[in-house]
Amino acid sequence: MCSCKCTTPLTIKTMTAMQTASAIKINAYTTLYKPESHESSELIILCTWLGAHQKHIAKYIALYQNIAPRTPLLLIESSVRTITPAYPAQRQMMADAVTLVRNVVEAVTIPKILVHAFSNGGSNSASQLLLAYREVVDQAIPLHGIVIDSSPGRGEHWKSYNAIRSTLPQNRV
Repeated sequence: MCSCKCTTPLTIKTMTAMQTASAIKINAYTTLYKPESHESSELIILCTWLGAHQKHIAKYIALYQNIAPRTPLLLIESSVRTITPAYPAQRQMMADAVTLVRNVVEAVTIPKILVHAFSNGGSNSASQLLLAYREVVDQAIPLHGIVIDSSPGRGEHWKSYNAIRSTLPQNRV
């Protein structure tokens, strides 16, 4: 877990590789980065670790933009608000992401969808997205690949506690 005090917002200006993409904020934790000239059959879904700082997220977005410059990227951020509700509520929070993925799947014969999940927070987000999609469409997302990065983490209570605590405001009540 990073201990830096990142304050740089995730903007197109901070991601030089993404300057030709438009960032569409779908909801509080989901953003779609869509290149001007994009491949409609492809999608990268990036599910971040709990409390990931914006400058670190930007690094991975820029990496994928360099590797696949015409591929849209769906960013799903993990936070205390996304991991603490009951699982059915977490799947309901994925409704917008499910719609975006469904649009890609239904637009082509063979979609190329990659999921990259980081740590427990990202794995949880990816799992909830996959389950929510199956509930709506009654089929699995036809994944081309999945990257599971630093996951699953050990289920140690103190590591989870510290990860959650690092995302909360520093001032005390």
